[in-house]
Amino acid sequence: MPRFFDYIYPSIMKYYVRYFENETLVDGLKEAADFLGALPGVELDDDCMEQLTTYFTTDQKGSKKIFMPNHRSFLIIKTTVNSLEEFKANNQKNLETAEEKAAPTPKGLDLEQEGWYECKLSFQRIVANPETKKCFYYNDALEAKVKARSGREAYERMVEHVRKNPDVDERSQMPAAASRNFTWKYLGETC
Repeated sequence: MPRFFDYIYPSIMKYYVRYFENETLVDGLKEAADFLGALPGVELDDDCMEQLTTYFTTDQKGSKKIFMPNHRSFLIIKTTVNSLEEFKANNQKNLETAEEKAAPTPKGLDLEQEGWYECKLSFQRIVANPETKKCFYYNDALEAKVKARSGREAYERMVEHVRKNPDVDERSQMPAAASRNFTWKYLGETC
């Protein structure tokens, strides 16, 4: 039976591959595996290679996030661009278009009212087991009275407080300010 790299896939398709700040544009599976295999922290086991092969050999659309045994992931996107610079330029253009079409900010979130805000932030917290190195998510919440100039600033201060807490893993996921996982109420100039 042939190995993954023995296959030849004729295609005009390119593949954007990113692992944290390391990124490249490749023509095929072997180049992607070689790029990823040369990076520190990348663990390509049989399951990862099977997912990569499936992505490269099928008509699967969109991006693919592949998780490795060390609970880290890398991203692959199919594209028809010819260079990394062209890919980034297209991505920037898409971001600008998305920002133009973005839904308006919920009423009052950016309204300037200096004073105290009663806030509740619900987020997904990661807890790592030091013995097995496995990570688990669980829902956590923080309630506080925050002095700020707007609801958004109160949100930013709460997120900053959580991020600076050494007991909270940096991979924990914070909700958007405009989501239902962040609520706030203006209390007035004095509390």
